[in-house]
Amino acid sequence: MILLKNDCEKGAGVDLAKKYEVGVYPTFAMVNDAGEVTDRWAGYPGVDEFIGMVDQARADMTTIEEKQRRFKAEPSYDLAMRLGRYSEAMFASVDAVDYYRKASALNPDAATELRGKIFMSMYYGLRTGDTDPQMLLGEGEAILNDPNSEMDDVLMVASVIRRVGDEEHYVPVLKKALVATADSDEEAVQHYRKELLVDEALMIHHDPEKALTLKRETLAEGWEQDPAALNQYAWWCFENDLNLQEAYKLAMQGVELASNDGEKANILDTAAEIAFKLGEVDKAIELETKAVQLAPDNEAFKHTLTRFRAGIDT
Repeated sequence: MILLKNDCEKGAGVDLAKKYEVGVYPTFAMVNDAGEVTDRWAGYPGVDEFIGMVDQARADMTTIEEKQRRFKAEPSYDLAMRLGRYSEAMFASVDAVDYYRKASALNPDAATELRGKIFMSMYYGLRTGDTDPQMLLGEGEAILNDPNSEMDDVLMVASVIRRVGDEEHYVPVLKKALVATADSDEEAVQHYRKELLVDEALMIHHDPEKALTLKRETLAEGWEQDPAALNQYAWWCFENDLNLQEAYKLAMQGVELASNDGEKANILDTAAEIAFKLGEVDKAIELETKAVQLAPDNEAFKHTLTRFRAGIDT
């Protein structure tokens, strides 16, 4: 076996990425001597699991098409998982969900574990219109209502629904996630729970001052000197219409600390949005113009600048 690391954004790596339809980093593809894909997965699961996946892939070097024909003739849990993993890495969410559901039927003991994979495949399907949001919510409910669900899956559901759902749909999920995480002594779980408590203060108790205090408690030590952390906090303030004057100052502090044009442009965009919300239209246009100049290929910045010039709020 020969390992090849490819930079998908430079030189010949760009064409190779197009050939193998790489849409997320990292993506791992096992290919035979003819360059045909025999296995594929996205994301790095850790050393032990990664080695297991490589060993499994090497044990069956038939092409994906051959595996699909074999599964159709003689379904097995192993093949269903490999084809589901492949489909997920290709953003073929409908196929991924189908294979994972079949894997669950072939091995009921794995049903709880597979709910998380099914849920995330549905989430990816939102991008392509292959998933109905209600289906995603339903799958999330199944995970939250299952006492055997892994804590990571509970937190995953809360995180996803927070991003894609409106407040009406998110609040019931938030309440269940708060209950599920209340007794955990895992540091990572309690760290995420702090974010849930911020949302609880905002959306359930409607106490913005408490939310602001709790949000600051989630920030890592030294965040005031970290441009990415400054940008994230300023954007959170913007999204929740809180503490906008300070948020603007912190965003501009992030601009000064940014180490490259791309990062600087992103933070300028945040500062511009805040300025616009504060009614400082000329300042917003000035800042967004700088963002466009620093990142001329970013179409979103151009659309935002057009919106500001037209005086249209988000």
